[in-house]
Amino acid sequence: MRHNLFRLRRLHRLMADRLNGLPRLLVALFMVAVVTPGQAASGAPRKDDSTHLQRIVQQLDALDQEDLIRLVDEAEKCALDGDSRCAEARLRRARLYAHGKRDRDLLAKTRVFIDEELALQARETERREREEKQAARENECARYCPVPSQYRQCVAGQLYEGNCTDGSPTPSLADGMRDGLASAMAGAQRINNIHNQAMKGLQDSYTQRQQEQVEQRERRQSREDDELQTRKERQAQQARERQARAAQAKAAAALSASAPAATNSPASAATSAAASRDLVAMNNPGKASPRQTEAQRYTYNWPGSLSSDSMHTSEGNARAEIALLAERARRGETEPLKINRGFIPDALSYEWIKAGPTRCEARQHGGQAVWQCWAETEYRVTALSPRPRDSAATKPATGIAR
Repeated sequence: MRHNLFRLRRLHRLMADRLNGLPRLLVALFMVAVVTPGQAASGAPRKDDSTHLQRIVQQLDALDQEDLIRLVDEAEKCALDGDSRCAEARLRRARLYAHGKRDRDLLAKTRVFIDEELALQARETERREREEKQAARENECARYCPVPSQYRQCVAGQLYEGNCTDGSPTPSLADGMRDGLASAMAGAQRINNIHNQAMKGLQDSYTQRQQEQVEQRERRQSREDDELQTRKERQAQQARERQARAAQAKAAAALSASAPAATNSPASAATSAAASRDLVAMNNPGKASPRQTEAQRYTYNWPGSLSSDSMHTSEGNARAEIALLAERARRGETEPLKINRGFIPDALSYEWIKAGPTRCEARQHGGQAVWQCWAETEYRVTALSPRPRDSAATKPATGIAR
């Protein structure tokens, strides 16, 4: 039954909008004719048509009246909230449910109320804006116009606040020029102070960088001196070991020569030589004889490089550091990095040969150009093992092996 009521309500609204000039009774009759066959087919008991139709019309009117009142209330609430778009939307929907003169009068009154409320809110907003502007104007005038007469003229808009005075006599042209000159001098002094502070900051930064560079060079020099001293001590230790081995070999040879003459037969000589070798081997466990050691020395060139500090302020200073490093390498005060780190096995000695051309590069650091230079070098290395990663060197080299 309620489902049929909703259908009747929709049909009633549609027909009422489309057939505004026809009597409401004809519209209701049309809806009953549409709905009644469905009820007859369902076996519902028939009632008096007039009474049934009247009841249906009353129910539809009551539903439309409820929707109309709800939408009117919502439209007025939107107007009170200042939302004109919401109020217009609710009012348009309310027109669909207004069928009689009373409903149309209600819509007209609602329209008048909404218009008056929106206009009142607009006037109130304008009034608040005017008051805020006036208060701001009075504050500005009170700030710049201490003289009462000038303050009243400023508030009335007859005097610009920048033209107000403090009531003192108007200064002369000379006073104005003197004040302007003093103000200019004060501004120039402030600019000069700012410039001096900036220059002092730059000088401090430059001095700090120079100190860091000096400390880096000193640390690098100390490290190189320590490495050189360690290298010299290792070479001296190796020289002492070689001398000890040579002395032991001479002692073994003298022992063999002092044997009885009866042992000078070939078999005895072989036995004596074997004993001498056994004596050397016992005195030097894990080491080869001097002749074998001498035969197993390898000589080859090893590449190296010289690099300056990366924070030189000029190319000349960087090149001068490379020249100093090359001179130290020529005097034997530096060595290939891989020898120092033990990457070349059994290195006995090294000798600087030459240095390639010096190349330099500039880059930006802290808004300033800094220079770094480098050069390739070559060392001649003498070792007990072939050149690393050089499998072809299986016998002692007669010259420089690469």
